[in-house]
Amino acid sequence: MGEGVREPQKKQNGPLRAVFNVLGVVLCVLFIPIIILNVVMIVRSYTDPDHIPSVFGFSPVVVLSGSMSGDNPDSFDAGDMIFIQKTDPYTLKVNDVICYLEEESAVTHRIIEVQEENGLLMYITQGDANNAEDAKPVYPNQVQGKYTGVSIAGAGNFAMFLQSMPGMLIFIGGPILLFVLWDVLRRVAAGKQERREKQMIQAESTSKQQEMEAMEKELERLRAQVNAREASPEDQDSSL
Repeated sequence: MGEGVREPQKKQNGPLRAVFNVLGVVLCVLFIPIIILNVVMIVRSYTDPDHIPSVFGFSPVVVLSGSMSGDNPDSFDAGDMIFIQKTDPYTLKVNDVICYLEEESAVTHRIIEVQEENGLLMYITQGDANNAEDAKPVYPNQVQGKYTGVSIAGAGNFAMFLQSMPGMLIFIGGPILLFVLWDVLRRVAAGKQERREKQMIQAESTSKQQEMEAMEKELERLRAQVNAREASPEDQDSSL
């Protein structure tokens, strides 16, 4: 009888529990990688300021100017995010698009000429949208990586927002608050379910106790009837 009563309650709470589980998985999939990537990039930018932070050899770079905009397949615009890959600078050649540091600023331009002076390799670069080559040559120790050809339009602006204080509050503090909220809701739902199960168990116990009391009363009534019937012949004999 008890199992028959509890089973509908489990079925009622099943969908709600499934919703919370799915919500938790979605939050983990969406926000944990963003948090980890953002924290890693911020930490590495402080611990190694002479290199662009990278993950598994790849680095996202925010495009701040339109010097590489144009009709070329590997062109990109201001506000985009591009991805560069670490490479051996001595393997670079003309027409490669490289990212290099110049006075602590990242510049991504195309190699238009490779030169060697006194045994020292250097690259002459120029932006696709610029009319003249860059004023200074680029040396191998300045090269941060080679452009992979992968860019995301407008993602650079979003990345800049992530590194701002409001962005960090939203995309680091926000997910933490969501996780806390999800855990609170999950615990509240579990508490409600536990209380309902206890109430049902108590109700079952009360019902069984009432049934036992009713059965005992019925047995007492039957005993009384039997005793009365057994006593009736004696009364009749005594009267004769």
